[in-house]
Amino acid sequence: MSEVPVEAPLTLTGSGKSERNHDITGTHMNRRKSIFAAGLATTVSALALTLGGMAAPAHAVGTVDCDGWVHNNNPDHGIAGCQNNTDHTVTFRAEVVCGWAPDVSGQWVTLAPGQYGESSGVCAVYSSGVGSVGWAIQ
Repeated sequence: MSEVPVEAPLTLTGSGKSERNHDITGTHMNRRKSIFAAGLATTVSALALTLGGMAAPAHAVGTVDCDGWVHNNNPDHGIAGCQNNTDHTVTFRAEVVCGWAPDVSGQWVTLAPGQYGESSGVCAVYSSGVGSVGWAIQ
């Protein structure tokens, strides 16, 4: 990069030189190269992060996957099933929302790592049936 003395203000001519005949076109070229290098580094980093994210397993260790549903033959019976994908024991239970009756909680179920289990609750006979099934995890 060219050094330009600061004794007097510089004015540029159409040829890219100052009135004192200092060639400053190299300054612009270096800036362009720096911007290009920064853009390239950013692109390479983003690509590496994207490819690294694709290597994650479908079920990451550390999650408990649960689902809730209503029993096929009894609309008053709600069931929650959970799969323990963690490396430690977890305990869960079904939380059943009953229409026109108090909500009910199922029994606590303890799952070892990798184990699947179900918890269920039955609404009172005077309810309008299961509105939804959730779960609580300890």
